Amino acid sequence: MLSTRRLLLLLGAWGEIALGCKVYLFQTFSVGQVLTASQVNQFDVNIRDHVHGAAGVVSIEEIEGAAVASASTTNIWSTDGNTRHITGTVTIVSFGTAPQAGAWKKVIFDGVLTLALSSDLNLPGTLDIITAAGDFAFVYADTTTQLDVLYFRKNGGVVAAAFQSDQETATNTTLPVTPGRQQYHPSAAKAWIGALSGFATVFGSYNVTSLTDTGVGDGLINLTTAFSDQNYIALSTFGTQVGVENTAYKCWCVRTSVSTTQVRVQDTDANNNVDSEMFVAMFGDQ
Repeated sequence: MLSTRRLLLLLGAWGEIALGCKVYLFQTFSVGQVLTASQVNQFDVNIRDHVHGAAGVVSIEEIEGAAVASASTTNIWSTDGNTRHITGTVTIVSFGTAPQAGAWKKVIFDGVLTLALSSDLNLPGTLDIITAAGDFAFVYADTTTQLDVLYFRKNGGVVAAAFQSDQETATNTTLPVTPGRQQYHPSAAKAWIGALSGFATVFGSYNVTSLTDTGVGDGLINLTTAFSDQNYIALSTFGTQVGVENTAYKCWCVRTSVSTTQVRVQDTDANNNVDSEMFVAMFGDQ
């Protein structure tokens, strides 16, 4: 229950009291007017009628305000409701100026946009956030211009995760890594493939679009996502059937471009190419 003193502080010239975004009109008074005992009692009755539920349980209903289109500065502080949707895809660097420290809003994102870490926005993990439709956040005004964002994913996923650049520098020890970013770490293979004798059948691969058989013991590996340059490493070896060993074979690769690698298996005794199982793994920057 709000105290009578607090109610008087909330009164304006029109005698409005905002309860959780619903505005109830009581008897109007002048600002600074001293209330009589009967007037105070009437306030108590009105508040019990509007705020208290069954068995004395407090129930305050909030109202959703009008949606606001995303912009570099997206003002969420209109007084028509405590919750509002944000539409559009424009990057947001500020939620505007709050009316006072301690104010808060709940925002729901209708699409994909970037919440940019800035002097105005304090974001989880101190990183930019890429929103998804249905994600929501509580925005709390630490000051009128310093806004703290408590963010929630609709799918229950992590909010702050490593970006490709974080994986490539490989120095951060606190950010979680999602499956779609793991491969960018320097220690991870960017592509690999295994093929049966003759290179006609690929029995496993990653980031390989196809393997072109270019001749006996010769194949061209075509990558799906290319390397950033040709300073990558391709490790290769050959395989034979169980019980059949031939240590005179060798297998090597030639990096023909950022997206193709030639692989060859050769019998060094006979000095000619041979069909054999082969395995290749590639490491480098993408």
